[in-house]
Amino acid sequence: MLTTSAALGNIEYASWQSPSLWAYKIKYMPDFDQRRMAGSLPQGGFSFGLPGNGSYYCVPTSAMNLMAYIAQHGFPAVSPGAGSNQYWMGQPPYNDVTFELLDMGIIMETASDAGTDGDGELAGVTEWLGFYAPGVFDVNRWYLAPGHAPNLTTLAGAAINGSLVNFAYGKYENAGEFAGLIGLGERVGGHVVTLSSALRWGPAQVLSVRDPADDSVNLQTQSTFANRSYEVEDHGVFICVPGDCSQTMTMLNYDPDADYVYMIDSYLTIKPRQGYAFVPANEVIIYQPHAFQGWSTPGPSAVPLPRHQAVVDLVAMPDGDGFYYIDESEGVAGIWSINSITGESTSIATVDSAQQILVGANRLVYVLTGEAQVVCVNPAAEDEPVADSLFLPSIGNGFAYRDQTHELAVVSFWDHELMFVQTGPDGLGAVEVQDLPVTLTLGEHVCVAADPPGVGDTIWIASDGAPVVYGVRKNVFDSFEVVELPTGGGVGCIDLDDSGRLYVGTDAGPLELVRNADGDYVVVPEEAMRYRDVPPGASFSVSRSRTNFDPKIHLAPGWATNLDPDTLPEGTIVADCVADLTDDGDVDASDLAVLLGAWGPNVGHTADLDEDGVVNAADLAILLGTWGPCR
Repeated sequence: MLTTSAALGNIEYASWQSPSLWAYKIKYMPDFDQRRMAGSLPQGGFSFGLPGNGSYYCVPTSAMNLMAYIAQHGFPAVSPGAGSNQYWMGQPPYNDVTFELLDMGIIMETASDAGTDGDGELAGVTEWLGFYAPGVFDVNRWYLAPGHAPNLTTLAGAAINGSLVNFAYGKYENAGEFAGLIGLGERVGGHVVTLSSALRWGPAQVLSVRDPADDSVNLQTQSTFANRSYEVEDHGVFICVPGDCSQTMTMLNYDPDADYVYMIDSYLTIKPRQGYAFVPANEVIIYQPHAFQGWSTPGPSAVPLPRHQAVVDLVAMPDGDGFYYIDESEGVAGIWSINSITGESTSIATVDSAQQILVGANRLVYVLTGEAQVVCVNPAAEDEPVADSLFLPSIGNGFAYRDQTHELAVVSFWDHELMFVQTGPDGLGAVEVQDLPVTLTLGEHVCVAADPPGVGDTIWIASDGAPVVYGVRKNVFDSFEVVELPTGGGVGCIDLDDSGRLYVGTDAGPLELVRNADGDYVVVPEEAMRYRDVPPGASFSVSRSRTNFDPKIHLAPGWATNLDPDTLPEGTIVADCVADLTDDGDVDASDLAVLLGAWGPNVGHTADLDEDGVVNAADLAILLGTWGPCR
C-alpha cells in the first residue's frame, strides 16, 4: 500500500510503503545563511552580522528555517512572521532575519566559538514556539542513545507522518572496519541541517537538505535558497553507548580510508499537537486541532485496528508514526505495533497478563501486568525484545512514566500504595514504596499520569471510584491535591500536556482543566476545549514534547561542539528554481502562462512565488528575474 499526502504544492510527495520503500519532499522551506558579517554594502546601507560571523550558528539558523516555514503555513504569529517579508531571498528582510537569529542564539546559549549543544537547541525551539504559539506544537529531540539508533529511515518516517525535521550529523574518528562493522571513535563535533527531501528504494537512498553553511562567498547578503545532496548509505557500526555497541546508522559520503566519517545521529521534530481516543477492539481516533497550511485539514481521522485482534490498551509511538498496543486475542497477551499510514501490524513480543502499556522518554516500552510485574520491551531489538522484567511488592492497577526522573509511578488499588520503579538503559532498577493517604478513595480501574518536565513533580491518580483526580508527590505523606470534577461516576482516563493542561475522560464525556491565578485546576468552558469531540467512555491521551537527552552522554565535548563550516563534507548543491512552474528545467513562456492564468487572490497556488496569498506583479518580477535555464 502506497499512501501519498500532498496538497497545495507544499508537500510535493510524502509516501511510505515499507522501511525500505519511501519518498518525501517538502517545498517552500527557507534556507537561511548562518554566516553573516557586519559591514557597509556596496549598493549602500549596512548589513548586521552574527557573533563570530555566524560560523557556529548552524543550530539557530536551521531552527529559524522551521520557524519561518511555520509562520508562512498557517501560524503567522510565530516570529519571524508571515507579513510583507515572505520572500526571504530578497535583501530587505536580511537584517530582520539576522536579528531573529541573534535572539534564537541567545535563548539557545549559542557560543560564537563552539556553537549550541543539543539541550540548548531543544530549549530554544520549545521556548520560541511556547511564546508565539502556546499549546500548539510538540517539540521532540532524539539522540543516538540506548534503545535508539536514528538513521535516514527514522527521519523520513517522522517527516512523512507530519513533522518538520532538523537533524544533526556527527563527525567521528574512523577506527576502520572489522567483523563487518565500522569502528567509530570519539565524536568531535556535529552540524545541524533541515531535511528537505529523502528517497529510498531498497538499499539505494537519496538525501537533500537545507544547509545553513552552504554560502561562503558573500556574507552580507542572503544566498539563493538551495538543496545540498549527499551520498548516503546505511552501515553497521561499532559504537558503544550504555547498553549496546552495535548500531545500523546512515553515513554521509562514506570513505573507508578517511580519518573521519560523518553519520546521522540525532534529530529534532516539530509537529502540531494531537489527541488520541481509543475505543477498545475498534479504532484509534486522532484529533488534530491545528495543521500546517497545505498539509492536512484540522480535525479527526481514524486508524482502524485489526478486526481479528482484541486490543485492550495502546500508546502512541515516539515519532507519531503509529502505535504500540496489547492484543489478547490469542489467550496470551502480545505486544504489537501498527503503522498509522499503511495500517500494517507487527508482532514485537509476548507478555503474559499484559494490561497497560506506555513509552518512556528513553523510547523503551513498559508493560504492566496483572501478575504484579513490570516488563521492559525494546522494540528495536528484534532477537530479544524483552529487555527486563521485575516483580512488584504489590499488584499494580495503573502506571505512568516520569520523564524528569526516568522512573515509573505504579499505583496499587489493592494495597493502597504508590511504587516508584527506576528505569535505565539496561532495564529496571530499584523500587521505592510509599503508602497512599488513607482518605484517598480509589476504585479498581486506575489511571495514572505524571507532570511533564517544567510543570511540576505531581503524580495524578483517578479511578472509577469517584469523580475526583488526586495529586500526590513522592515522599510527601501528609498532604495531597484534590481536583473535584463536575460529573457523576468515576474517571476513565487522565493525561497532561506540556503546559500542565489536564485532560479527563469520563462516561459523560471529556473534560479539560487548567490552573487559574490561584493555582487551582478549573474546568475549561466547552467552547474553549481542544478535544471536545472525544466520545464518552473512550480512553484519551495527548501527545507531548519529549527527549532522550542524557547529560552524561550528550554534554560531552563532541556533542556540545559544532563543526567549522569549512570542514563539512561536500555535496552537490542545486539552487531552487521556484519559478519553473512546469518542472521542465527552464523558466520560460510556459511558466509565464501558468502565472498569468493564476493571477489574483490564489492562496497556495504554486505561482504564488512569494507566498502572500496573491499572484501579482511581485511574483511576476521573481519569474522574470530568474528567466532562462534553472542551472
